[in-house]
Amino acid sequence: MLQIIGIYLLKVMICSALLLTYYWVALRNKRFHYYNRFFLLMAVALSFTVPLLNLQWFSFSSNNTQAITLLNVMHGTGEEGVTFASKGFQLNWWQLLSFLPFLITAFFLLLLAYRIVKIYQIKRSFPVSKTAEFDFINTDIEQAPFSFLKNVFWRSDISLEEKTGQQILRHELAHIKQKHTWDKLFMQIVLAIFWMNPFYWLIQKELYLIHEFIADEKAVEDKDASAFAAMLLHAQYGKFMFAPAQSFFYSPIKRRLLMFTTSKKPSLSYVRRLMALPLLTFVVCLFAFRLHEDKATVAITKANTPFKLVVDAGHGGKDNGAVGANGLLEKDIALAISKKIEDLAGEYGIDVVMTRTADEFLHVKDRAEFSSKQQANAFISLHANVALLKEKKDKSGMEVFISPDNTHYNESKTMGSAVLQKLGTDFKVNTPLMIRQTGIWVLQANTLPAILIECGYINNTADALLMTTQQRLKTWPAKF
Repeated sequence: MLQIIGIYLLKVMICSALLLTYYWVALRNKRFHYYNRFFLLMAVALSFTVPLLNLQWFSFSSNNTQAITLLNVMHGTGEEGVTFASKGFQLNWWQLLSFLPFLITAFFLLLLAYRIVKIYQIKRSFPVSKTAEFDFINTDIEQAPFSFLKNVFWRSDISLEEKTGQQILRHELAHIKQKHTWDKLFMQIVLAIFWMNPFYWLIQKELYLIHEFIADEKAVEDKDASAFAAMLLHAQYGKFMFAPAQSFFYSPIKRRLLMFTTSKKPSLSYVRRLMALPLLTFVVCLFAFRLHEDKATVAITKANTPFKLVVDAGHGGKDNGAVGANGLLEKDIALAISKKIEDLAGEYGIDVVMTRTADEFLHVKDRAEFSSKQQANAFISLHANVALLKEKKDKSGMEVFISPDNTHYNESKTMGSAVLQKLGTDFKVNTPLMIRQTGIWVLQANTLPAILIECGYINNTADALLMTTQQRLKTWPAKF
């Protein structure tokens, strides 16, 4: 699960980095503030939604194993992860550490809630003058003037009779009319969830400055630069002395002055904005294609050294295993797939030993003992799954299990991850690798590296069709 989240966050960072880079190169400090505001908000929304979409618009073939592996990581969901299927609850330091990101998210959300509550406490502590468009709260706090939703928090030492005070009021009213508070709330929530994404913090900073650029234009309509500068300093320092230790070239103030006094339209302004469209198309398509192995050009890789594999067809005889609504029996499907593996193994230089070759019953202890007596390299047990009544009826996909009690646990984990990743190139797999603490005797009592493969859900129509399709498996019993 953590690996799935990690891959998703990586995708989010890539998307946001691409969109922010375009903004920084083509749009930043340009005089189309409304467009820039929309672009930054859209960049945030797209960057965390596009990676969630399972787009498969394009499919290409390649024999470049490294490229296929890299793109499987980018488009996959953590094939090599591990999920514990134990019913018992276990807690360790790694699991505790995994909760840390969620605790940080909770902290940021609580901090946001606290700030909102604090704002309304300030509103209740000072006199409020209501108008049709906004509430005017006259305060003596240093943070004022500022606005929140339809509230203007004023500072009593700034006179509304003076021109500068009127400009400041128009500035705050512009924030209210443009609904900038909603942008800030949106960014605060996004950053609470994706606090580890540095590009979102940069986007927030730029978005807040764009809010100021828009409000500045509304506040000083005659483009009087000296009046605008006086408004900035008055709003920042009120009637107090301008402290020498405070730098006049504090970056936001400097950029606001430069932006306000810049009247020349940027060259190629329409081109700069229109070029965002192919960029957005590229970002969407980045996660809309898949690279598959070119089976027509890839030669079969044979084992360099003798490799012996024990293949166990699950159930058999009086033990039918799972029964599908279509009359399929797990024991028959497991045997058919086992025989297919036996037929193909020679091409790969693998010697296969079957635990059973007919419809016969074998106890799980007998299977484990038989496997342990073989001078083999690995063991696989084949089964078909079934969705219980309390589970979703449309549940499907292959699953791979290992046991932590197996004497070759690490080798089993490596083999299971490799099999799961390979199956995922052609079939639907339920990732990640599953660990069953108890209940799979052929795995936990085996002296070989061992995995168990659930080849699909026998009571799922699509899975059952896949397991009984002649093109996929040509050694089914005659009754199929």
